[in-house]
Amino acid sequence: MPVETLVNELIALGSLDDSTVADLRRMQADAAAGTLDADDLSYIQALHARLTGQAPVEADLSEAETRLDGLTIAQWRDRALAAEADAAALRDQLASPSA
Repeated sequence: MPVETLVNELIALGSLDDSTVADLRRMQADAAAGTLDADDLSYIQALHARLTGQAPVEADLSEAETRLDGLTIAQWRDRALAAEADAAALRDQLASPSA
């Protein structure tokens, strides 16, 4: 179940104080941005289980939630490989004798 759904279900219960709702909204935004802390994810899952009386639900992270600073792991890998290639080219330029 997506983090967004878990949070929305918790808020819909209507039994949470404003501070907890604000914290859950922040965590929901973090999940959407791909920056949700693992401890926050565990908290959401445990709170959902306790307040709904359901077995703990494994949260599914959407593609947006699996991003770091807006990029997927594959995109970060591509950026790292391009940076390594640029660094190697610069080293080669510096190592070659000037004309």
